[in-house]
Amino acid sequence: MLYKKEFKLQQLTPIIHFQHYQDNPTLRATEVKPKLDRFVHVWMEKKGLQIPEEWYLEKDKHYALNYKMRIEATGTPIKSTTIEDDIERIKAGKRPGSTKITQSYFANMVSGTGDERINNIRKTYKETVFYNEPIDLTVISFCKKTVNSFGLLDVLIETIPLFFMINNFGTRQSKGFGSFVIADLPNLHEKISEIYPAYYYIEYKNQEDYNTKLGDIWIMSNLMKSGFNYTFKYKTDYYKGRIFKFMHKKGIGNDKAFIKKKVLPPCNNVHTDCKSKTDCEKKQDIPNQKFVRALLGLPGFFEYKDRKTRVDVTHDKIKRFKSPVLFKVDKDRVYILPQEIDEKMFGEEFKFNGKKISTPDSSEFNLIEFLDYFSESFNKREDLKSFKSSQITRLTNGNKTIKKEVK
Repeated sequence: MLYKKEFKLQQLTPIIHFQHYQDNPTLRATEVKPKLDRFVHVWMEKKGLQIPEEWYLEKDKHYALNYKMRIEATGTPIKSTTIEDDIERIKAGKRPGSTKITQSYFANMVSGTGDERINNIRKTYKETVFYNEPIDLTVISFCKKTVNSFGLLDVLIETIPLFFMINNFGTRQSKGFGSFVIADLPNLHEKISEIYPAYYYIEYKNQEDYNTKLGDIWIMSNLMKSGFNYTFKYKTDYYKGRIFKFMHKKGIGNDKAFIKKKVLPPCNNVHTDCKSKTDCEKKQDIPNQKFVRALLGLPGFFEYKDRKTRVDVTHDKIKRFKSPVLFKVDKDRVYILPQEIDEKMFGEEFKFNGKKISTPDSSEFNLIEFLDYFSESFNKREDLKSFKSSQITRLTNGNKTIKKEVK
């Protein structure tokens, strides 16, 4: 009977790692195994199979499965140098602000001055880690109990390739970081439909490097949620978040307008996203304003530098909600995988500096419907006409392709 299975992992994008200083830092089994355990539960349920008690690590913990996992990187990691770069900037009398990770990662920020700030950088900064060489993944299980001739190890062998196809790891994983796949396997594109009834992808015919794909993800994720404001460079370079337009079609205003009208100091000046003060006030005066951006990921605060104001987002119980849109980098594609939105996020009352605003309820927002709207808009290139990547293709169960062509 087989008790052990070894895999080779291929890393496709850097992982943002808090233990970057260790020898050969890579994926942590403590992060991977709980996610794989949950995935096995989902896979078994979809197959109509029940997990026997003998497969559980402890009888009272019905998610942790009884197998061991080992992950080892033997190559030489390529690490970002954000820590060294920012320390040198501080020593030179400059503000820290290294871009060695990426423009889409902004958590490497510290307070203090001089040596205090340098010490804080060394303690808190994260770095990216990337291996060109394959990474060893080993799973070991001695469970003998079988279900429909499947032992636990058999199920792990069956599910691990698909599991890595639809998951990322480490910090900023929803934005494409920490992407790994099983090396030297045939294309698993069609198997994604076993988990997702509808999903999306952009195809890359020239095998672009991960920087191109992560840059595309940064543009798409920002265009979905908050939009772009580059009017400090070009007066017409303002792109409204697609979720604002999507909800406006339903007669629902947004939290950005709510903040400007009810939270921020009075609008006494013309701001970068308004042509005039009258225009600004008109934009703000939209009824039925709701916290629409929360459904694409809950922020801790909003900062308005032009009014020197920070708006804190608070809730009695909900502190975090990650984006339900997962960008997964594959060898020749970037997938857009819609996750389930927790019911507790719908119709919930939040506070912006004490001012109350609620999220839309579940009848007002459907993620697939929004992603369909976003894809159609994106493919028409209504905005960002110079964006070079190919169009978004939508797939459903059965690999029926629905592709909105540019008109």
